[in-house]
Amino acid sequence: MIGASMPADAESHNSEPDCAVPPTYLMPLPTSALPLSRHGLDRDYLARSAPDLFESLRLNPRMRQLVLWKNRALLGAGGELDLLPHDTELDATLRLYLGLSLEPDHQGDPIIAVIVDDDAASTLAPLESDPGQSRWGDLRALGSSFNDSDAGLFTAALALANWHDSHQFSPRTGMATIAGQGGWVRTDVESGREVFPRTDPAIIVGIVDAEDRLLLGHNAMWPANRYSLLAGFVEPGESLESAVLREVFEECGVLLAGAHADSVIGDVSGPRWQAERAALLSHEVSLAQVLIRRGLVLRSDLLRARARWITPEFEPKRYDTRFFAAMLPVGQIADDQTSEADHADWADPSRLLRDYASGSALMLPPTVVCVEQVAAALSSAEFLATDAPMAPITPVPTRVDGALVIRCVLPWEHVPLAGE
Repeated sequence: MIGASMPADAESHNSEPDCAVPPTYLMPLPTSALPLSRHGLDRDYLARSAPDLFESLRLNPRMRQLVLWKNRALLGAGGELDLLPHDTELDATLRLYLGLSLEPDHQGDPIIAVIVDDDAASTLAPLESDPGQSRWGDLRALGSSFNDSDAGLFTAALALANWHDSHQFSPRTGMATIAGQGGWVRTDVESGREVFPRTDPAIIVGIVDAEDRLLLGHNAMWPANRYSLLAGFVEPGESLESAVLREVFEECGVLLAGAHADSVIGDVSGPRWQAERAALLSHEVSLAQVLIRRGLVLRSDLLRARARWITPEFEPKRYDTRFFAAMLPVGQIADDQTSEADHADWADPSRLLRDYASGSALMLPPTVVCVEQVAAALSSAEFLATDAPMAPITPVPTRVDGALVIRCVLPWEHVPLAGE
């Protein structure tokens, strides 16, 4: 979404502030180095609505099953996930379709998560064992020891399982809900209202170029002079980086990927790439399928974490949003060929700030701060190279000279915003 279908407050977002993070904390490593940011999974969202999904998967000899019991996963003898074959009969309390494996030896294999109770779990492995010998593993304790595929599978399965556990009743009506769409939706049995597990984590990204400009977009539903950075929601179990890279390619045609880990693809604006983009935007294919077909890998190491914004407490919906930044790859061209934005273009940060100060340009606080940071740097490269404090920022309403304004206390300094 180029500043598109997110709520008006979605650039300042939610979750309880992490009190363990000191206000001067710097993130010295890219978040791709974090154990639970890794993945090896094509979410295959197109298959979620298939009739008799789990019955057809049960008959698929390539299908494998990840077993969860009390937030712990069944492990093999070597400490890896023990993915059971398709014909293993399991008494499940809930089944979740995770997607297709991207492992070279199992590429395209469907993976489901099966949540079991004590009785079913006890038939697979002892429920109580010495910590070093238990076949039921905890994600937090073992996440760093998993390969990319196991880390992504366990993270996605646990995120979805916890969401189902906390949404057995509709937050709107209080009526019971039932799982559907392969476990990615719950439906109110009385009203038919659907509840989705995508109302908390979100991402926003600033794309800069070699001319020290910043890519901004405009939504047709907004006032003519309002602008925003690229933004999107994070699906359960999806890493922040994966969400950023997916949204950037879907909405502005910038592809942070290469044939190998130290290369970046050039021009992707040709007719064949436009056809790939059109298929992606129409949900005919997934980004993972496009990359596999082209022999490319995502370059999440090109992203830089810049800030964390939390929705003000007075908002009815709150989000926890991480800001990232990246340089436009050489030879690539950003566009506005999306279904959610009617215009996207490069902006000179200093000129945009002057327009903002005069009232001729409207931006929400997180976008303002990002534009200020780009304008203050000597170049786009310097902006990306500078470490940023990641303490959470929550805008608060404040009265100044009788007027109600939004004040943001930033972890590096206080920058007055409009009205102060």
